[in-house]
Amino acid sequence: MKKSAAKPYTTSIHTHRSRFQLFMVGLFIVACFIALTSLFYTSKVAIQKTVENRAAAAGATKCMLSKLARHRIGTRVDASGDGYFYDTITGAKFTPRGANLLQFTDPTVARAELPLMRAKGYNTVRILIDQGQVGNPSGTGLSDDYMSKVAAFLQTAKSNNLQVLITLSFIPDKGGYHFVLPNPNIESTNNFYLTQEGITAKTRYVTDFISQLACRNVSVDTILGYSLENEQLFEGNSKPFSMSSGTVRTGNGGTYDMSSEASRAQMMDANLVYWMNSIRTGIRAADPTALVTVGFYTPDFYKAPPQRYLVRPYWIIADSAQGGSQADFIDLHAYAGSVTPMRQDNLDAFQISSKKKPLLMGETGAYPYFSPDISQAAREIKALQIRSCPKGFDGWLMWSWNNGTDVGTNWYSAKDGNNAIGNILSPQNRPDPCR
Repeated sequence: MKKSAAKPYTTSIHTHRSRFQLFMVGLFIVACFIALTSLFYTSKVAIQKTVENRAAAAGATKCMLSKLARHRIGTRVDASGDGYFYDTITGAKFTPRGANLLQFTDPTVARAELPLMRAKGYNTVRILIDQGQVGNPSGTGLSDDYMSKVAAFLQTAKSNNLQVLITLSFIPDKGGYHFVLPNPNIESTNNFYLTQEGITAKTRYVTDFISQLACRNVSVDTILGYSLENEQLFEGNSKPFSMSSGTVRTGNGGTYDMSSEASRAQMMDANLVYWMNSIRTGIRAADPTALVTVGFYTPDFYKAPPQRYLVRPYWIIADSAQGGSQADFIDLHAYAGSVTPMRQDNLDAFQISSKKKPLLMGETGAYPYFSPDISQAAREIKALQIRSCPKGFDGWLMWSWNNGTDVGTNWYSAKDGNNAIGNILSPQNRPDPCR
């Protein structure tokens, strides 16, 4: 009886336990729902915040780029088919005459030297961006400090009414621009010109550079143009040029036979045009009126064996309608004085195939070893300048205006010998550079 009497009690306990368990399960489900809802909301806010930040950043960059003024100097072709520089405001022909300035990031140098250049009638200065300094040392992109110095220099140039040719060689050593080499049959700096990865890295570098100028409110009307290399060349003792057999597929999608001299030449020519056109397209998207060029040293200088470097400017110079590049003008470097076979003054070696693009001698000068007397050196540089006029040259920049702490100390500067070279090339003294 006691056992029978206890049975309903046991059932009641189980019933209460079941209800309690159901209650706890329900409470657990509600708690989970609340937690998940909170997590979802927090994540949604975080994601939305990220999207908003990215959109704001993108909008700011786009906004800043849209504020870039038009470049003051453009190019066009005259009735006879010859290209030339002109002032887009006045319509007058513009002849770049000036010099390369070393140590330009030092504001005391810029403030001291640019007024002296302008006082002698010069209108253009060329600068070489330091690939070792321009990259961000502690992250991606470009160095804020270095770019601020570039912007300050451009402002000083503008205040002195000087145009600036900016040369951006290779890619920065820092800042995340280097890339995994995609092809074991393409080595060293040949990767910059023969691979799509090299083209992409270079395009990113130059467009980042333009964006950084825009963010600093630099007016581009003082920038003559952007040069993609100081002196472009292929390394002949590195792959693929060190190969004597096999095939190589390159960034332009072509495949070339390394046992054929004709195929090797075609590889250089076609890829160099593709390289220029691809990067120029990226630049024009960021800076629509920009002029884009590339520098070359006279090919004869590298003909002395062993032929380590290969220089082929023909198709970069050629008219784009004939298969040449879309470069806006060409920067060709030649120096007075020579030692056979290293003819650094042989203008015919450039194989100038067209005059539709303005030709700028972005470096000219003299080496004391070849021309020990500076007065004679000045006369030789003047003679080279005059001799270049019938070849189609439209501008000349001395290497260099001032002696710096780098390779410039191995060459005469415009200020050496009581301004011997600077005076003889001065537009103030010789308004017509071709006489």
